[in-house]
Amino acid sequence: MTGPDRCASDHRTHPRRSPRPGGGGGGLSGGLRRVLTVVGIVAVALLGTALPASAHAVLERSDPVGGAALDQAPARVTLTFSEAVSVKSDAIRVLDATGARADEGEAKNGSSASEVTIALRSGLGTGTYVVSWRVVSADSHPVGGAFAFGVGGPPDAGAAAALPSGGGGSRVVGVALGAARLVTFAGAALLIGATFFVTVLWPAGARRRGPVRLIAAGWLLSLIGAIGMLLLQGPYSSGEGITSVLDADQIAVTLEDRYGQLLAIRMLALLLAVPLLRRVRQPAGEGGVEGGGAGHQPTGPGRRGLVELAGLGLVLATTMAMIGHASAGGLVWLATASMTLHTAAMAIWLGGLCVLGLSLLGRPRPRHTATAATGGGAEGSPRGPGSFASPADPAAVSSGRGAGAVAGTSASASASAEAVSAAGSMELPGLNKLYGLDGLGDGEPVEPGWADEMTRVLPRWSRTAMVAVAVIVLTGIFQTLREIGAFGALFGTTYGRLLLYKLWFVLGALGLGLLAQRWVQRHFPAGSEEPASEHSASEQPASSQVAPNQAVTSLAIAGLRRGVLFEMIVGVAVLTVTAILVNTIPGRESYAPPFSRTAIAGPMTVDVEIAPTRTGLETIRIHTYDPQGRPQRLVEVKGELSLPAAGVGPLDVPLVRVADGQAVAEGVGVPLPGQWQLRLYLRVNDFDQYVTTVFYKVR
Repeated sequence: MTGPDRCASDHRTHPRRSPRPGGGGGGLSGGLRRVLTVVGIVAVALLGTALPASAHAVLERSDPVGGAALDQAPARVTLTFSEAVSVKSDAIRVLDATGARADEGEAKNGSSASEVTIALRSGLGTGTYVVSWRVVSADSHPVGGAFAFGVGGPPDAGAAAALPSGGGGSRVVGVALGAARLVTFAGAALLIGATFFVTVLWPAGARRRGPVRLIAAGWLLSLIGAIGMLLLQGPYSSGEGITSVLDADQIAVTLEDRYGQLLAIRMLALLLAVPLLRRVRQPAGEGGVEGGGAGHQPTGPGRRGLVELAGLGLVLATTMAMIGHASAGGLVWLATASMTLHTAAMAIWLGGLCVLGLSLLGRPRPRHTATAATGGGAEGSPRGPGSFASPADPAAVSSGRGAGAVAGTSASASASAEAVSAAGSMELPGLNKLYGLDGLGDGEPVEPGWADEMTRVLPRWSRTAMVAVAVIVLTGIFQTLREIGAFGALFGTTYGRLLLYKLWFVLGALGLGLLAQRWVQRHFPAGSEEPASEHSASEQPASSQVAPNQAVTSLAIAGLRRGVLFEMIVGVAVLTVTAILVNTIPGRESYAPPFSRTAIAGPMTVDVEIAPTRTGLETIRIHTYDPQGRPQRLVEVKGELSLPAAGVGPLDVPLVRVADGQAVAEGVGVPLPGQWQLRLYLRVNDFDQYVTTVFYKVR
């Protein structure tokens, strides 16, 4: 056979193959690889800013107070924090001037879970003693610090600063733990979101390799993340390096703590989910075309199995919520419930986007007019239109009536596409082009069965995504109000600025989602979600069988897919910022703008600086100047703090002269919020002493 006849035969025998719509192809497209590369770069860039160890509990007071000058050595050192803390035996160390231990070596909780105490050795002599401490706050983050007190006189200036505070820890461990949290969040999003998508929105997708692989990847990432968090928590809380990650003693201590027990519950839930997840894709019979056909639908886990899966997903989301800021502070149960909903909604949204972008919208095949007109399946394409048929109505397509109707009404389909394209156009050329809204009728019509499948799934997903985003926004508002505490903390703290970044990303994703919803509403108007039955289709004329989804073309779907992939990138940014937020001190605890005030004391000008202005330990600095603006040398300086509204004080402020006209008091304990009064006594010689008073607010 030669000439045109041979060419025609070759075309029929060796058709051009194109990827299946289910995304079950063997490899990733070049465009998808680029998208995933961008996603990885975004995650790594944002994660690189993660803090190694951010303190979340705050030391409110100590006995003795920092900088105190005692006549005799105390029997014990007691620290009181703003929330419950976990204590190891070496949580507090008291060292003398030579670096020798002055304590009994066994720290423990005092009268409450927020109090830590350690006994001191008897017979301690005069001199400077430094208290170094490190505990783990209720939300699993370490907090540490150091201060000094003196026996028989004030402590040496800078004694506490010369000792590592124990609050920094290893940056490598901190970043590794942040990466483990990000892996956990990503795994939960894939596992919960993809499972929800194929069990509720797209049951036929349980027979596609793409969604099943996403579920498996989510399960594996969740398990890896949980194991990583368990191994890294020990060196993270103790301040040790990455080399101690496999220390059996560290792991045992972590498992004894609430943090480790929650991780153990999470891993148990993941193991229990394995048989249920395997049943999600269990077929009713042997064989069958992937994607469904009569008698070959996935039975799924059943109603009871779905309830069990939902319960295990709730356990996964709850354990994630309880290891974080929701577990500390006020309204813990309400905050935990809110964070659980926030986590579940984010997982459904992001996991659904992954299924939608990487599997359901995976480059659908254009419909070949000649093939559709004849109802053929073998010659025009490698699989034929029947392979794209809806599982709910396979006979209509496999018999050729559905394909023939599409081919016989191409003019009506073009008119429908033009009408949809013209309706309600928006002046957003860039975004319209991104989503393919500028030319809804451009390109070749897609396989009718494939369009029918999207007719059922996309409207459901559009509604689900809007509900999920609404839950994310509402619970996010509650968490923001709870964790920020003051409006100024949005701009004045790292936590607040990260929240603003997350807000911008969420708003961007919301805008992209609204455009995607607009795409769905244009292509699948209300009432088109349920396809017509075989009987009703046969009774209607061919012209009336043109479904709204026939306006969907290959180029239009490519536009939607691009938009969904961009939304996925923004979602990964949201997920990464969330992982960083978990490791950042909340604004309600970190927001304490420094106080500065200039006062007059006789002929002198006095500058007062206090930071931070929150309950706990503060540093007070004063600078004195003579009438000519030169530093005024002081013979003696004393200070007193009081809170008149609560009847507290006066409390001695251990000011130490560090230079002419300068005095500093470090580690001053301020136990309560309110309007505090600082009174300064400034002696310039043996006869002249001046007094001045300033007021400042403590949060």
